[in-house]
Amino acid sequence: MTTDTSTSASDKPAANNGSCTFSIRIDTDRKARMDALASASGRSRNYHYLAAVDDYLAEHEWELAEIEAGIREDDAGEVVTHEAFGAALVASGLATREGIERERAALRASLGPAARGV
Repeated sequence: MTTDTSTSASDKPAANNGSCTFSIRIDTDRKARMDALASASGRSRNYHYLAAVDDYLAEHEWELAEIEAGIREDDAGEVVTHEAFGAALVASGLATREGIERERAALRASLGPAARGV
């Protein structure tokens, strides 16, 4: 893989940021698509690769934080059971008990043997 050494002022890390070289293998189609994006935007490939990594990290860090928060809530007993939620839907007129059971059975059937306890 050829390394893009071109930079613009906005691509350069801040003096105190520190940077390092990191290499990945990428197929030629993805590289060509990134080249086209870089050319069309007037930004370097490096700029776009860094933006993609930042987006990926933000998404997955958020997801992990939400999972950890959910585990903490579950550990603290701060959860609503399926039954309680269903009862609230029925009480509010948004669902019927029969409809909930029908949907639950359809979901279980679609999930495969492990989810059905088989």
